[in-house]
Amino acid sequence: MGGPVRAIGGGPYLAVAGRRKVDLVPRIPAPEKPHPSVETEGARTISGRKSCFVGHLRPLVAANLHRCTIAHLWYPCLFDSMIHSVIFDLDCTLADRHRSIDAYLTHFLAKFGDKLQEADPPAVRAVLGRADGNGYAAATRAADIVANLDWSGRRPRATAVDKHWHATFPGCAVAMDGAVDVLGELREEGLALGILTNGTVYAQEAKITHLGLDECVDAVVVSEAVGCKKPDPRVFEAILEALDADAEDAVYVGDHPVNDVQGAIDAGLGAIWMRGWQDWPADQAPAEFVVDRLAEVPPMLATF
Repeated sequence: MGGPVRAIGGGPYLAVAGRRKVDLVPRIPAPEKPHPSVETEGARTISGRKSCFVGHLRPLVAANLHRCTIAHLWYPCLFDSMIHSVIFDLDCTLADRHRSIDAYLTHFLAKFGDKLQEADPPAVRAVLGRADGNGYAAATRAADIVANLDWSGRRPRATAVDKHWHATFPGCAVAMDGAVDVLGELREEGLALGILTNGTVYAQEAKITHLGLDECVDAVVVSEAVGCKKPDPRVFEAILEALDADAEDAVYVGDHPVNDVQGAIDAGLGAIWMRGWQDWPADQAPAEFVVDRLAEVPPMLATF
């Protein structure tokens, strides 16, 4: 298990779910369930949900609603009788991995470009993308970058490239088209929102804060803090607990057929596949719910 739950960027959400003290509070029936953003300065309890002792909390203020000044808000919810919570993967779902690497390219060339025989941006970008494997090749990424670029002299150590990636790439994160708008739309429908992501706390927290997604969701769980990663059911249970959600009332949206889609289904959640980032395995039953962009998620939820 990881350490205590911390508030991400000083915000009112769980940054990571590890050991935590949890108080059970009475559940409010779904039709009268208050909006999940009802929180106040220094609050310890969130009505209708479990109170997680995460230290200092601050009110959430949406762009067009001053929710921190209202004790209870009720919204008509298109999905109220079916879906109460929606949980998203981060990389290749809320964050556009391709455009993030495009942004990182400039920093990589500034650091290592003078050591290359030819600092050709498209060629270097292609090597970075292949080595990254859409985020699923972290163990070999740095070594592959070093091995597949032409260096003019002594090549840098893979550890130096890896250190630069981890220090710089999170700040290069670019949001997927429509990410903030879709999260805002779902919040307006009264749904509790979460992010569940594999990775290190440092990198994933930095990306989420950089993208401003910490202002858009109610809870974030990073696998490193839990001690297991998707598709392990325990990490899905951690985000459900953080949201005080039931698996049968929750849907997970992600790009990976096994880690995200099958992992969510095995944990009892509904699942939506974000197509276009990973090939679907030939030996796995076809995905029932598929989207090609985030804007398709809200209408897809209405079919659950």
